[in-house]
Amino acid sequence: MLKSKVLMISVLMVSVSALSAFAGDAKKGEGLYQTNCSPCHGDKGQGRGGPMGWFTGGGGEVSGLIGNQLSNQTFLSMATDEYLRKSILEGRPDRPMIPWKGTLKDSDVNDIIAFMRTWQKEPALKMSSEPVWGDPAAGKESFNSFCYECHGKDGKGTDLGPALNNQGFLNAASDDFIKQTIIRGRTGTVMRPFIKGDPDANVDLDESQINDITAYIRTWDKNAKSRLEPWLMKTGK
Repeated sequence: MLKSKVLMISVLMVSVSALSAFAGDAKKGEGLYQTNCSPCHGDKGQGRGGPMGWFTGGGGEVSGLIGNQLSNQTFLSMATDEYLRKSILEGRPDRPMIPWKGTLKDSDVNDIIAFMRTWQKEPALKMSSEPVWGDPAAGKESFNSFCYECHGKDGKGTDLGPALNNQGFLNAASDDFIKQTIIRGRTGTVMRPFIKGDPDANVDLDESQINDITAYIRTWDKNAKSRLEPWLMKTGK
């Protein structure tokens, strides 16, 4: 019995050690964030914009920052550590967000993520890793009706909305991240919820319409063409 207890304690200690190897140090992360990230995203993750801007943040003051808001609570509740890690390492091609792979060590990235989590007050939303299936053709129509003013008809982004047709974003974002962003929006920004029945909804869309938009956005992902092949062949894309 004593031997089995010792073995169990040893296993637990190994498990804790394995977890701690991937855990970030928020204190170290704060220094790394302020040096490398705050010039674009702000010292508190407040990001660009003002009271009527895409990202308000930091009490709503007008900001000359160019980076997206990172301390937004709906964003933090949906953004997994893996999403943040890929976003930092791969950046956003052809956008101001450069890739930090090769500049920051893996441990540095973990530390920055740990610091960003100190901003999070809302519980994490359980995100699905399963694909979202919809009709991309119908989604294109909905996107061009409801999304293009902020994100551009080709999804390349505007002064109001970030680029969605960007391989760095598409590599980092799961289908459910895209879907839940459309459903929930970003609290305190011009990106309002789009789900029917939400009192703050910008446009009342049902879940199937949101699935269609998500499927259309995924057609821009060059790494997802295998699962989109039937639709791509049908439409000649």
